[in-house]
Amino acid sequence: MLDSASKAFFHLVAKSRTLKSLASRYGMRKPTSFARRFIAGESVAEAIDAARAVEGRGMHITLDLLGESVTNLDEADAATREYLAVIDAIVQSGIERNLSLKLTQLGLDVDKASAVDNLRKILERVQPAGFFVRVDMENSPYTDVTLEIVETLWQHGYREIGVVLQSMLYRSEQDLARMNALGVRLRPHVKTSKCPEVVKRQLATGAQGITVSTLKEAERFFAEGIDDIFYAVAIAPGKLDHAMDLTLRGCRLTLLVESIDAARELGIAATPAWLFGDSFVVPGVQPRELFERVVSRLRARTGDTPAEPGP
Repeated sequence: MLDSASKAFFHLVAKSRTLKSLASRYGMRKPTSFARRFIAGESVAEAIDAARAVEGRGMHITLDLLGESVTNLDEADAATREYLAVIDAIVQSGIERNLSLKLTQLGLDVDKASAVDNLRKILERVQPAGFFVRVDMENSPYTDVTLEIVETLWQHGYREIGVVLQSMLYRSEQDLARMNALGVRLRPHVKTSKCPEVVKRQLATGAQGITVSTLKEAERFFAEGIDDIFYAVAIAPGKLDHAMDLTLRGCRLTLLVESIDAARELGIAATPAWLFGDSFVVPGVQPRELFERVVSRLRARTGDTPAEPGP
C-alpha cells in the first residue's frame, strides 16, 4: 500500500511544471547538485559525452529523452522533433544506437493516432541507421494500448522496436506470449520473482536478456549462466569496481549513467591498471579498436601514450 501511495505521489509531483523548473535550475546547477545523481545532462552533447565514457569501459548504453504525459499536440510534436534531433546526433557521434521512449510523451493522452504517427516518424528515421527503440511501459491503464500500438507498427514492418512488460500483473504471461508470437524483443525485470528457474523459463520462451535492480541480483543470475543483464538503476561511483569485475568475467552488463560525474568515473581518464594489462580485453570491443580509442583520448587529455597491447 505504501509503495502504491509513493508511486502515486511522485507521478503527481512529476506533472508540476513549477517543480520541474526548480529541479532544472537548482538540481542541475553544479556537478554535485542532487538531480545529477539521476540525469546525465540537460543537452544532447552532455548525454553523448556520458555515453562515450560508458562505452569506453566496454559497456552498453541506451538514451532516453526524459518526459511524459504531454498535454497538447504541440508538445507531442516538439518531443518528436527532439527525438529526431537526438537520433541524428547519435549517428554523427558514432555511439551505440539504442533509444527508449514513452508513448505519453508522444501524445498518447491527447490523441492516439497522433502518438502512433509520431512513433512511426521516429522508427522511419532509425530504421536505416540500425537503431533499436524500446517502448517503456507506463502504469497499468496504458498496458493494452501500448501493446496494441507496438503490435500494429510491427505488423507494418517496423521491426527495430521492443517493449517493456510489467512484472506485477497477472496478465503479463499472456502479454509475453502475445509479443513472442510477433517476434518482438522482450527483456523481463527479475526484481519481483528473483527466481532463476522462472527467469530461465522466460528466456526459453523468447525473452532476450534480463533487467535487475541490484548488482547482487546481477551476480546471482550471472552465476546461473545468464550473461545479458541490464542494471536499471543509475550506477553509483562506489559500485563501479563491482560492475567492472562482472564485465571482465564475461557478463554483458548494460549500465545507466546517473550524472556527468558518474560518466567521468567510467571514462578513460579514470581507467584502472587492469585495462592496460597483458590481455587488454573489454567485452564487446576488439583489442586494437580499444587501444586506438584509449590512445586518442589519453593523448588529448594527458599527452601520455600507453604501451602496445598484447596479442
